[in-house]
Parts: sequence; structure tokens; C-alpha cells
Amino acid sequence: METNAYGTVGTDIFLSNLPSSPDSCIAIYQNEDSAVERIAGIDVPADRLAGIKRPRFRVVVRETTYDAAMASIKAIEEELVQIGDEYIGTLSEGVEINGAFYFRVDTTEDAYEQERDAQDRVVVAQNFSTAIKI
Repeated sequence: METNAYGTVGTDIFLSNLPSSPDSCIAIYQNEDSAVERIAGIDVPADRLAGIKRPRFRVVVRETTYDAAMASIKAIEEELVQIGDEYIGTLSEGVEINGAFYFRVDTTEDAYEQERDAQDRVVVAQNFSTAIKI
């Protein structure tokens, strides 16, 4: 996300934390892994699953308005789901991040309003699943 001008890690992109400022920011939270049995809706034989993990994560966006928050999270979604999608995007072959090869990213649900915080800022979230080879 930092590479694609969504922000800077530690300034307005945060890992496992949504600090009280700035007003406009992104947080990424790790969710539990899911069992690896299907990738992109296809059953995968057990012998081909060695070294493959299916971590899940949640992207949270905070903005001062609902429209801005939803626009931001939709732009992030559009970028992420290109990873491993043979029909859209330039990342159809996957991408390497921090030594792990991500060959698929999917949404697990639509973006939703999570809350309005004490300053009446809008917090929206969306969950994703990935398939990585380590």
C-alpha cells in the first residue's frame, strides 16, 4: 500500500493499531489463518499444499466522512484483488512481499462501516484472505 501512494507506514499506515491521529489513516490487522484446501474456489490435492499458507487480514480505514472512507477502502480492495487474478490487473502472476510469495488475495466480504469514533470519524473495514508460498 505504501508503494501505491496510500500512505507511509508509521505515519498514516499502521500495523495492528489505529492511533487517535491522523484523521485519515489505514490500519492492517492479522486475522487467524484458514485451512488450505481450496484456492480460488478450486480443490487442491494435499500433496500440492506443502509450504502454502492461507493467512487472513483486515484493512481498516478511518476518514472524516463516510464517502471518503468507502472510496479509500474500495481503492485498496481494487488494488489487492489484482494479486493472482488472471483476468484483471498487472499482478496476475503474484507478488513477493517480505520473503513470502503472495499468489492470491480475495475479499471475504464487502466493506462495511465498523464504527464512528469519539470524534465522529468514520471507520470502515474489510476482510481479505490470501494464499502464500513460503
